[in-house]
Amino acid sequence: MEPRYCKPVIILTLLISVATTTTGLKACNFPAIFNFGDSNSDTGGLSAAFGQAPSPNGETYFHTPAGRFSDGRLVIDFIAEGLRLPHLSAFLDSVGSNFSHGANFATAGSTIRPQNTTISQIGYSPISLDVQSVQYSDFHRRSSLLSRQGGVFAELVPKEDYFAQALYTFDIGQNDITSGYKLNMTTDQVKAYIPDVLHQFSIAIKNVYNQGGRSFWIHNTAPLGCLPYVLDRFLVTAAQIDKYGCATPFNQVAQFFNTKLKETVIQLRKGLPLAAITYVDVYSIKYVLITQAQKLGNQPSTLEKLQEIDNDSYLPTPSNLREDAITKVLGLAKGGHMKGLRKCVTLIQLSIIAQRDNITFTNLGISFLNPLSSFPIIAMEISLLKYVCF
Repeated sequence: MEPRYCKPVIILTLLISVATTTTGLKACNFPAIFNFGDSNSDTGGLSAAFGQAPSPNGETYFHTPAGRFSDGRLVIDFIAEGLRLPHLSAFLDSVGSNFSHGANFATAGSTIRPQNTTISQIGYSPISLDVQSVQYSDFHRRSSLLSRQGGVFAELVPKEDYFAQALYTFDIGQNDITSGYKLNMTTDQVKAYIPDVLHQFSIAIKNVYNQGGRSFWIHNTAPLGCLPYVLDRFLVTAAQIDKYGCATPFNQVAQFFNTKLKETVIQLRKGLPLAAITYVDVYSIKYVLITQAQKLGNQPSTLEKLQEIDNDSYLPTPSNLREDAITKVLGLAKGGHMKGLRKCVTLIQLSIIAQRDNITFTNLGISFLNPLSSFPIIAMEISLLKYVCF
């Protein structure tokens, strides 16, 4: 089969949405999407296996927990909408699922390489990419069988030719990086195992290709050093923080991973001549959203009514949080009263406070996720690293 050379275009507003085609290229009429990944694209896999992602997850769009570790939709949801397809059902979710337009094998906390730990020990999902690949292969085989047999179940799985015509999306890898740091590895040690991680990633791509998949959409990893959970859980010195509040060493490792991933994609293109593989620079997209949040529309107008807590100086680092200030912030936030606050703090500080006390700062328009979760808190990746005066 000839490759389908069409590329959906990611359009940036404050959030990310997907347009349908690029001018001058063949229209993208993908009848299905098959997704592999972690919490960045999990639409209910981990929730189906280990319990629903709790409130406030899902509150801004679904208005109820919806299997996503986010307050609303994920990029994969916007991709589906952009291609005029329903949101993907999680492969592991047996209730109310419809796989006629594809399936989502991602689970929050997933890694490319299997982790030699349990989910309760270190927080990573046991559904690593190799397991997701097995699930896909089994899904493909059984769907083909159901399609031939007919009946009611045949209406709930993709048509046989959809597997060759589908878009295959991959968004995974950031947990492989942080897993090394959780084991107290050095940055050099983390970098040393990345080639093996990407070798196993290549195996997953080839597995899909060998079963007829031809259109691949691969995300690189985000600027990990800008994520609040990374800044909270790993040792970062003041000298390692850049002017935007991001941890430089973690961003450098993410960039190293992305460089090697791009090299891997180039080799895959050579080895899989019928494939159309799109490498998506998510790192640059998210870094711009974080570092230029105000320019891109996240104006401080909703914050201007807030006043400082007191008159003394307050250094914007988590280690300098004073218990009396924390108590005032939490007390007023819980009560919905933001008047009388007179202290400059950072959203990164508030995120740490909120994770500890499971607070949703609705007056700031930002939802902070369950502090007990060990998975990446992706809803806080955008627009958090700005100073805000209360």
